[in-house]
Amino acid sequence: MTGLIITLCVIAVLALATLLPISVRFYLQYNVDVEGILVVKYTMFPIFTMMIPPEETEKAKKPEKPKKPKQYDKERKFKDTKKRIDIKEVLGFLYRNRSGIKRTIVEVLHYTITRSIKIKMLKLRLVMGVEDAMDTAMIFGAASGVIFNIVGLLDRHMRLGKHDVNIKPAFNEPHIFAETDVVISTCIFNFLVIGVIAIRYATPIAIRFWKEIMKNGKSN
Repeated sequence: MTGLIITLCVIAVLALATLLPISVRFYLQYNVDVEGILVVKYTMFPIFTMMIPPEETEKAKKPEKPKKPKQYDKERKFKDTKKRIDIKEVLGFLYRNRSGIKRTIVEVLHYTITRSIKIKMLKLRLVMGVEDAMDTAMIFGAASGVIFNIVGLLDRHMRLGKHDVNIKPAFNEPHIFAETDVVISTCIFNFLVIGVIAIRYATPIAIRFWKEIMKNGKSN
């Protein structure tokens, strides 16, 4: 009875661990007058902060150690040449199995994009302008069309939650300001499903690759 309880507890802990959500937050801010800052956060704890462009630092150059001349081993090189796999055979194999490889990639990407990833929050603020007001209006129209079309695609093909897009033109003076805040969530269970899908479609290709290429390369 004790063993059954322990087993059930272990299964419950593993199930809870696989179903717990994982949230990653990307925050990017760029100002034409100030350096941009990229912050990536895992749940509520910051991972790193990176300046864009990075600050220039002078690193002390360490003296390079003299390189030893490589000894030419004719017998060893001959053995390595025998074991080397012909790149033409590999490319030919990939070309012959292109339909299976394409299907594997499509199935993995389809589940990853449509099922495993959820954009919980998407915020975008963009203010831009150039010297000429007419050019500013043209750039603003083109950028608005591209950005709103991308957001529409994300809304149709992905799980998109709260989103707020605000684009404004700056007619008074040349100015560029961009601020993006994105929160993406998933869970470990989705990674397990992606692995199962990849194994399901890629295993026959890997077996054929082993039989046709690897064994032939070793037998030559």
